[in-house]
Amino acid sequence: MDLFNLHNADNHKYPVIVSIPHSGTFVPNDIRSGMLPSVVLSNVDWFLKELYDFLPDMGITVISSNISRYVIDLNRDKTEDINGEDFWTKLVHTHNTFGNPLYSRPLHPDEIQGRLKQYYDPYHTALEKLIKEKLRFYNKVLLLDLHSFCVDFIEGANEDISLSNYNNQSSTTQSIEALRDILAEQGYKVGINVIRGRYILKNYKKIFRDNIDCIQMELRYSQYIDNCYYGEEELNSWNTDLFIGGKAKLQTAFTKLFNEMEGKNEF
Repeated sequence: MDLFNLHNADNHKYPVIVSIPHSGTFVPNDIRSGMLPSVVLSNVDWFLKELYDFLPDMGITVISSNISRYVIDLNRDKTEDINGEDFWTKLVHTHNTFGNPLYSRPLHPDEIQGRLKQYYDPYHTALEKLIKEKLRFYNKVLLLDLHSFCVDFIEGANEDISLSNYNNQSSTTQSIEALRDILAEQGYKVGINVIRGRYILKNYKKIFRDNIDCIQMELRYSQYIDNCYYGEEELNSWNTDLFIGGKAKLQTAFTKLFNEMEGKNEF
């Protein structure tokens, strides 16, 4: 299996790159065999590649991971404390979102370093290359980092969509408010910086500075999977009518956003 899918790497119709780092579900056998038999890999960004499958058809450059965030979290800083129980901050998760252990023994540092080299570094190398290539054609690009969330795990996140620019550090206020307004036109309740973005926003803004705006978008499960309680579970299906309706609204919103950007030297 490919580590990630890459669409429209050479299509420069729009100054936009979309990253989907947490929607993968594949766990390699050598890692799966070391997990506890009863483990439940909950709270993945389920089905985002299927939800946003209209983006490649529009000519948008998209990179999406096929590897589960339980192998290694692509939206964490590899230079920080990387191994531990806090799901929301660790590079390699030892517990799931319900605090239940994944392994019967501590992971050896060599295992973590191996995952960095095999799964983490290739994604970020590819993403950085995409940005550099896009900047050959535009003065400034937009990096959209797409995620989803279950409200039961995020205190105070009552919106349908939460946008983040790392507390106004990774994009201009104008850019994030423009996206908010377009999404609100589709009937979404949209918050800004309720769920703060993490490594991808911070890292690529640090590298490319004024040549990039980085915005994270979190879509609530109930807006596209099903309007229900989500427990410690792995999902394999969605409410068809809700999914189709959600996709149509998102496609309308993104079409408007990208049409406004087409042909401009920067967005």
